[in-house]
Amino acid sequence: MSCYICYAFYHKIGKEGFDLNNKLVSIIIPVYNTQLYLNECLTSIMRQSYENIEVLIIDDGSTDNSEMEYLKFKYDKRFTFYKTENKGLSHARQFGLKLAKGEFIITIDSDDYVSNDFVEQLYRKINDDEADICVCAKNFVIDNSVIIETLNVNDSVLHITPEILAKSFCQLAEDYHMSDSWNKIYRKSFIDKTRVNYHLDKKYNGTDLLFNHTLLLHCPIITSIPKQLYNYRIRLNSQVRRKKKQMLEGFRAIIKDLLTESTVLNYTLNIKYQISELFIILIRTGLLDLLNESTKFHLFKSELIKSYEFDSTYSFDLTKINTRTTSLYIFKTLYRKRLTRLIWFYMRIYSYFNKLKVKMKQKRKVQSSIT
Repeated sequence: MSCYICYAFYHKIGKEGFDLNNKLVSIIIPVYNTQLYLNECLTSIMRQSYENIEVLIIDDGSTDNSEMEYLKFKYDKRFTFYKTENKGLSHARQFGLKLAKGEFIITIDSDDYVSNDFVEQLYRKINDDEADICVCAKNFVIDNSVIIETLNVNDSVLHITPEILAKSFCQLAEDYHMSDSWNKIYRKSFIDKTRVNYHLDKKYNGTDLLFNHTLLLHCPIITSIPKQLYNYRIRLNSQVRRKKKQMLEGFRAIIKDLLTESTVLNYTLNIKYQISELFIILIRTGLLDLLNESTKFHLFKSELIKSYEFDSTYSFDLTKINTRTTSLYIFKTLYRKRLTRLIWFYMRIYSYFNKLKVKMKQKRKVQSSIT
C-alpha cells in the first residue's frame, strides 16, 4: 500500500522541470471480472514515464472482486472509477470516451499490461507526426511465454486517401492491426469530427474491429512504432466465452455497418468490394475458431451455406448493383484466394473425424456389453 501512496504523492506535487506543453492523455480501461490481472495492469499504467494522464476505469458490472483490486489505486488522483450495469465492451469504451478530457485517447484491456514508456512513445510519435492514429507492435503473453509480433509497416507517416482505400482497404486494416484498439493512441478531435463511436451489440464480437475499420473509411493520417510496447494476454476462459457469441450474425452486423458508412461517404463500388473481402476473411477466421466445437461448428456451417445466397445484407446498395453481380464478384474473390477449397477442406476433415469418434464410441459400447 505504501507504494501506491508514494506514487500518488509524487504525482500530486509534480516533478521539477515538468513539460507544461505535454497534452493530457485519457486512458480508458473497461473492467469485467479480471481481478487476477488488474494489479499488474494498473501498476504498469501508474508507472508510466509520461505523467500527464487521466485513467478512467469503467467497471462493466463485474461480479468478482475486481472493485477491491482497482480501488487500491484510489490514492493516485489521476485514477477515477465508474460502475455501470453490464452492457458490454462497446458501451464501456464509449462511456469512457464521453468522459475523457484528454486531447488523446488510449484504451487498454484490464487483463493486459504495458511497458513503462508505452504512453510516452505513442504520444511523442502521434504528436510529432501530426497524425490521427498511432499504432505500436505487441507481445502475446500465454502463461509464462511471450510471443513477439511485429508490424508489417515502417514508421513513416501514411496519409490515407479514398483512392488508396479502394485498392488496399483490407491490406491496410491488416498491416495496421485495425481489429484492435488497445495498441493505439487516437487524436480525440479526429474521433469527434468523424462521429464514429463504439456501438456494436454486446452479443457480438468485433467491437474494436468495427470502430477502427469505420475510422479507416474517414481517411486518417496513420503513423506507427515498430517496438513491442503492449503485452496482450491470451486466456483460455476468455476464448471459451468468445466462442459462445453469435459470430456469423456479428460479422453480418459489422459488414452492414461498414457498407452503410461507405454509402454515406459516397464511396465507389471498389471500396464495397474491399469490404466484401473483409467479410470473407471474417468467415475464415470464425470457421477456424469454431472448428473444434461440434454443435457450434454445424450451426456455423449451416449459416455459412445460407449466407452464400447473399441476401440484401451482402448486396450492397441494390439500386446500384444487383445480387448476381455481387455474388459473382465474391465467388471470384473466394476462388482467387483459394478460400473456398480451404473452407470445405476443413469441413470435410472435421466431418471425417467426428464420424470416426462416433464409431469408436459405438465400438466401446459393444465391447463393454460383451464383457
